[in-house]
Amino acid sequence: MINPKEIENNIIGLFAESKDEPYVVGNGILTHIKIAFSKKKIEENKKDIAVILQEIGIDEHSLINLSSLTKYKDGSFWNQLQTIEDFKALELLLACSDACGFIYNDLDTIERNINSIGDFGSLLISQIGISIYEDKDEWLKLIKERVIEKMFFLTDSENIIKCANLGHDLTDSSSFKHK
Repeated sequence: MINPKEIENNIIGLFAESKDEPYVVGNGILTHIKIAFSKKKIEENKKDIAVILQEIGIDEHSLINLSSLTKYKDGSFWNQLQTIEDFKALELLLACSDACGFIYNDLDTIERNINSIGDFGSLLISQIGISIYEDKDEWLKLIKERVIEKMFFLTDSENIIKCANLGHDLTDSSSFKHK
């Protein structure tokens, strides 16, 4: 089972530790947030990320919405977006998947999503939008109502499958290597 807190902690462990370290950038849900991941750590953990995406079923679709990243293949939720920590886990999973090249969240995708969610949705996914709401539960409720079903991303299904099925034993999805 995928645990949002473990996802958050493990993906944070993949961050670049200095600006001098080789890194790869991933974009999350919030606009203008770019996360620098250690290139070495991403490569070492790419298989684990791919396995998580397979558990969710992302490898079976060339186009997904943000809601797809919250559910297992059978439709049950691993992340119901009940807390800000749940949102952070989803944000980090998207950014890390983008950095790995599994889910595309480039500038064209961000622009297309901003256009599809409209002005209010665009405000919600901005740093200003999240700071406007003192009650983060209210903000999260609005994200679920106005944004999650309307943000779409292309995937690289073949790359997910290839990386998940490397010649190693399958690893537990919570076994990121923090080196």
